[in-house]
Amino acid sequence: MTFARLDTSFREMQLVELRKFLMDFVRMTFRVPPEIVGDISSSNKATAFAARENLAEQATFPRMEFLRTEYQMRLMPLFGDAEAILDYDSPVPADREHQLRVMGTMPDAFSYDEWRELAGLRPDPNRQGYPLPLPGQARGGQLTPRQEVEMQDVDGVRLVPE
Repeated sequence: MTFARLDTSFREMQLVELRKFLMDFVRMTFRVPPEIVGDISSSNKATAFAARENLAEQATFPRMEFLRTEYQMRLMPLFGDAEAILDYDSPVPADREHQLRVMGTMPDAFSYDEWRELAGLRPDPNRQGYPLPLPGQARGGQLTPRQEVEMQDVDGVRLVPE
């Protein structure tokens, strides 16, 4: 008869360390940032947003491209159209800060609907077209597209600015 010790505590089995090791191993194998799997020990808002972008660029996008290539070679010929191309939407999120900086540089170049879309809102039927520039905002004496339209008479004759 053999005896086995049954009073081993969780601390002695090092389950916490084992769990952390396994989580890190799986995360590194699949190239997933720690914030995605819930390890927020050394993260902040910027690293959390960067982790989403990193996951899309380093893990999701290569797998999607591999699957697309395989499906293109093996599945698309079964549909009878050899010229058809299989495609997908990019998983990489848009750089919204860069887009906002570009739009803020010359706000009158973007329509109300484009601004609302960036804010995550639906188009407003009461606000169409482009905003008027603020006083002193015209660049180099050039007129904005809206000012060009306002400068024309009903007959299409250009009026001289005052």
